[in-house]
Amino acid sequence: MDAIREVIRRIRAASSAEILLMTGPFGSVDPRDDARWTYDIDPDGKDYRAILLRLARDEKCAFLDMFALWGLYVRESGKDLESFKRDAVHANERGEQILGRILDRHFAPVGKAATPAPPEPSDPGSKRPGVTASVFDPRAAFESARSPDS
Repeated sequence: MDAIREVIRRIRAASSAEILLMTGPFGSVDPRDDARWTYDIDPDGKDYRAILLRLARDEKCAFLDMFALWGLYVRESGKDLESFKRDAVHANERGEQILGRILDRHFAPVGKAATPAPPEPSDPGSKRPGVTASVFDPRAAFESARSPDS
């Protein structure tokens, strides 16, 4: 993480760019494996997601947990993980669409997302930590990534 911290500091020294730290969407854990996968990030955890989240907070960067959002989609889709990936580390065409829609919702101005507004989530009281940008609703990104054939 020291290397990432150094890059952040160099960018800030040379520009006023906003910085987004983002987890990768895939890992070695199948999102449907309840014993190993979790949406939530343990704030005191030692895994990459937890460390990256703490770095984002320390350096006052935006944070996007693609791992959690991708996993949420896979879990709730009812489809096999292989339906979204062409190999162990790359999404197939459908997987790329899902990832693109999550990013679209994240970067869209409030109320101006290119994808239509999703319906209310089935679990409105659900806590979904891990995204610090106030313009991003992870449930909305998940719902907007759904299509009638998903």
